[in-house]
Amino acid sequence: MEDTHIATNMPNADDHTLFAVFDGHGGVGAANFVAAHFTKQLAESREWDEYLATRSEPLLRQAFTQCFIELDNQMRLDETIAESGCTATVVMITPTFIICANAGDSRAVMSQGRTVIELSRDHKPENPEEKQRIEQNGGHVQNNRVNGMLAVSRGFGDFELKLYGQPLVSVLPEFVTHIRDYHQDEMIIIACDGLWDVFSNEEAIKEVRQIIWNEGETDITLVAEEMLDLSLEKGSKDNVSAIIIKLSSSSSSSSSSSLGGGGVALRRETRERIIKQRNEIK
Repeated sequence: MEDTHIATNMPNADDHTLFAVFDGHGGVGAANFVAAHFTKQLAESREWDEYLATRSEPLLRQAFTQCFIELDNQMRLDETIAESGCTATVVMITPTFIICANAGDSRAVMSQGRTVIELSRDHKPENPEEKQRIEQNGGHVQNNRVNGMLAVSRGFGDFELKLYGQPLVSVLPEFVTHIRDYHQDEMIIIACDGLWDVFSNEEAIKEVRQIIWNEGETDITLVAEEMLDLSLEKGSKDNVSAIIIKLSSSSSSSSSSSLGGGGVALRRETRERIIKQRNEIK
């Protein structure tokens, strides 16, 4: 398992909550390093202080961007990183807006009422904008991989593809900002591509809504675990990590179930019963 994550309040702004999923590859070094240092690097930066003084969204983008750059530079000096790398999908919830900083092909989506909102865009080498940047910087895309090697075009580490004057793999995040609506915002799902390989955005939101609002599950950790189990059942071959954030909309404030409850525990009991019956038939 090469994935790591963050779920914490910012140490010097407890009305700001930070969530992140880091999907590692080529070893655990990069993902472990970023998860261990990201929050501190951001909280102690000059750019973060400037943001706190104004609560200006553009300044928060600058703080995130500089945090990504500084951590990537620090990783070059750490021999334990070796040839590893990781994607990064980072979501911060502030009192007035939700911002996602993304580099790689992990993904964040949210629901507002019945509407599914993309908070990130996958960075694949074959994407026209990414392919153009890679080729302009002296590389090429072969078999949908950067120089035939890496199936993601942005992220931390992977320094063998950052040896040129302009890196083939970029650490710079892209941003999506959503203005909070306390009456309509329902949930956010942040997950690595092991989940998104087998779920569309709409399918994932629908499944989580089913577990929480129709089946009455109140433990959000169990909801995340169920999504991981379902990903494996649907044939995912990759690591699967997910964070589910339940927001304070009027529709999500009620945990009553129209189907009588049971939640994830009932699902697990049902699966075990089916497996037992199948074994008995054999």
